[in-house]
Amino acid sequence: MTIKEFKRTARKNLKKHYTLFLTISVLSLLLRVDFIGRLKGVSIDPSDYAVETQMQSDASQTQTAVEGEITQEAASQKKDALSNVLGQFVLSGKQSASELADKIEEKEIEKAEGRKVFQRNRGALASIVNNVASGRFVVILASALNKIVGRNEVSVLILIVLGLLFRFILLAFFANVFEVISSRMSLEARVYEKVPLHRFLYLLRQKKWFSACWTMLVMSFYLILWTFTIVGAIVKFFSYLMVPYIIAENPNLKGREAITLSRKMMDGHKWEAAKLYLSFFGWWLLDALTLGCLGVMFVSPYTNAVFAEYAVYIRTCAKEKGIDGADQLNDVYLYEKPEADVLTGTYQDIIAQTVEEDNFVDERKGILKFFSDNFGVVLINTAAEKAYQDHQAQLLRYKVFTAEAKGEAYPVRLSPIPQKKSYDKKPEVRYARAYSIWTLIIIFFVMSFIGWLWEVSIHVVQDGTFVNRGVLHGPWLPIYGSGCVLILLFLFRFRKNMFLEFVTAVVLCGCVEYFSSLYLELSHEGQKWWDYSGYFINLNGRICAEGLLVFGLGGVAMVYFIAPNLNYLIEKVNTKVLIPVAVVLMVIFASDQVYSGKHPNVGRGITDYANAKELQDYDRTMTAMAVWKDVNQQESIFRKQANVG
Repeated sequence: MTIKEFKRTARKNLKKHYTLFLTISVLSLLLRVDFIGRLKGVSIDPSDYAVETQMQSDASQTQTAVEGEITQEAASQKKDALSNVLGQFVLSGKQSASELADKIEEKEIEKAEGRKVFQRNRGALASIVNNVASGRFVVILASALNKIVGRNEVSVLILIVLGLLFRFILLAFFANVFEVISSRMSLEARVYEKVPLHRFLYLLRQKKWFSACWTMLVMSFYLILWTFTIVGAIVKFFSYLMVPYIIAENPNLKGREAITLSRKMMDGHKWEAAKLYLSFFGWWLLDALTLGCLGVMFVSPYTNAVFAEYAVYIRTCAKEKGIDGADQLNDVYLYEKPEADVLTGTYQDIIAQTVEEDNFVDERKGILKFFSDNFGVVLINTAAEKAYQDHQAQLLRYKVFTAEAKGEAYPVRLSPIPQKKSYDKKPEVRYARAYSIWTLIIIFFVMSFIGWLWEVSIHVVQDGTFVNRGVLHGPWLPIYGSGCVLILLFLFRFRKNMFLEFVTAVVLCGCVEYFSSLYLELSHEGQKWWDYSGYFINLNGRICAEGLLVFGLGGVAMVYFIAPNLNYLIEKVNTKVLIPVAVVLMVIFASDQVYSGKHPNVGRGITDYANAKELQDYDRTMTAMAVWKDVNQQESIFRKQANVG
């Protein structure tokens, strides 16, 4: 095959499975794997072997700043904040390093002041961004270590070693193994119409994660050794090109066996692979011009698809030549679909279940069917509705195997390596189910109470005082309960796709929070019950990024875990008890709404932010003065006793 033929076939595959290849590309970016996947190999970063020299240089520059030859601000501009803060910690200790971090943070916050959306002087997300940007988190960690070891230099050295260890673990246990996983996904996408997301966990289900990790670690070690030669690194880079694909097919192979097999398979093909590699040079230039955007969206997915085709070609050549060890590549159905009779014999139970379910007659009609299908609400729990819900439970239970039985996805049961079965253990606890009205009412109150507890707890931790959060006087925040119920109702049709569920939950909850804030301000003479001004990425102080992120993650947790399990518990309660409890809660809630409409819950920590801050600062000042006074009294007593002695 020629390079053009590889790319032509790969483009067809990429078009068919673009979402999958894009997912691989994004995960590669998050794990800091190169855009073009496994092509870059392992390079040596000289800074890893010159930590002491770098630290001395940073410390020297910071010392110069302290002595007044240049300012600390200039030092922070000349080198990155992390290096300067570390150097300052070594030379002058925690106090001086904290002051430098404070100046860097103040400067960064000032830069963001003119951009309201990107302000970052309040909130958890802003705190994380500020601590990282200013290097403060290093001071915190180094101070904690210093209390144990007693010396600044040793604390910083331990911190650096821990950082390198973390980097090594990330590379060895995740980034390297992900190369194997992405190779497997690319190969399956060549043959089958569907590649379920759970296939990303196939190494865990085969209990071969650590085996794959060790093999890739050995390969990385060999590549590092070869980088000390003149041309060895380039040659071995292409010699080991097939290792991730070999392990993707047969993770039982030991590290040296996989590397030796790759070397034999690439014998006579290294220059060919190099030409294929260099054929992407134009795409890399375009990627650089688009600041990496094109790489994530197209170049990386395209390259993965092309080299998957090339790996199949190399495997075919190795089989034809009868290379020693090629017989270990025995996953036949990774490269071709099984015959219909083979699937029938292997998936008899699934096929029988499918036939039975295909003959199912849905007897639901009218408005009951409409609400159940579109909003996941059971208005009346009829026999027809119960039969339909049981039918859906069975479909979900065998959903994973249905595509395999039809030959649309890789047949796990025909894999040469046994894998852990994936079943929904409790059909009653499933995300695709519909909920009764009474269940939704109880879920509303449960989540409203949990939201109230959450916000009250935050104020207890931050301010040290109890604040009854919300407009209402009762122990509930209806925005949390309403958000959860709205997600269950209006996003019912998105449940089959978790990513879409997350995105739509962010949008829905963002709209609810924004317009709730606007309504409360308009109906209560401009009073605010929450204000996100100063939070990193906020919109008019009504919504912010970290809040929406929590809502999105909470919505996903609600749909796929919390609501199904709550429903499982609620259904165990007798309806003669459940319905009266729900009615009583609604009456109390309605009464609170009416009363709070005329006498809303306001005051310090609820609507009075400015006064609350002044009072908080006042409390802190008075506490500090009391401590100071007590210390002086103790010192005076001590001096008198000393004089008497």
